[in-house]
Amino acid sequence: MAFKTILVHLYDKDRAHRLLRAAVPIARASDAHIIGLGVLPPYVIIPTGESAGTTVTIDEHREEYRKDLLQLKSAFEKATKGQSIVAEWREEDAGMGTVPAIMIDEGRLADLVVTSQRSTAWAQSNLFESPERLALETGRPLLLVPNA
Repeated sequence: MAFKTILVHLYDKDRAHRLLRAAVPIARASDAHIIGLGVLPPYVIIPTGESAGTTVTIDEHREEYRKDLLQLKSAFEKATKGQSIVAEWREEDAGMGTVPAIMIDEGRLADLVVTSQRSTAWAQSNLFESPERLALETGRPLLLVPNA
């Protein structure tokens, strides 16, 4: 099966190279357009417990993650540089939504979605990882790259 558009979910700088080593050869063999997607995690909303229903919004983790996005973009560009494929880097902002929701929307537009298996050792796993939802809700083939 030839894939014309391959979406790679890049979110953990320690696993990005493994994902790219799997996706880039497939893109090259299929002469596909490869898209590296980094998603800024959502805001954290904490109810204050006051009777007026006010909340506190926290975004420090988002500012820290922006540094990771720069490294992920760099890894993507390095892996696709000089390849005979069209490569595109995209960044989305989950805002008040979720990272999996963004991935599902973007994944529906691709012929193949590449992501990592869930990691119990990664502290941010709950924010970024939902391979089960990607497999069920994109309606597209999913390449699940193992962590080891």
